[in-house]
Amino acid sequence: MNDADMEIIVVLGVTGQTARVRLPDTSEEQWPLTSLPQGVQPGDRVGITGEGGTQECHLLPRLGGLMA
Repeated sequence: MNDADMEIIVVLGVTGQTARVRLPDTSEEQWPLTSLPQGVQPGDRVGITGEGGTQECHLLPRLGGLMA
């Protein structure tokens, strides 16, 4: 996987079967949970590679030790 080809989104909230995510351009969208890695939680970062029907989502490691 080439990091230059990866876009990173941030999960802002999860309600029912949808998640509110912040896209790389800072806009926000509602995405179905089925399109994200299992077990995503608010604050998670998800790396997306590929295009269209060949997209892959990867839950990125959480940043430990940082206080908000």
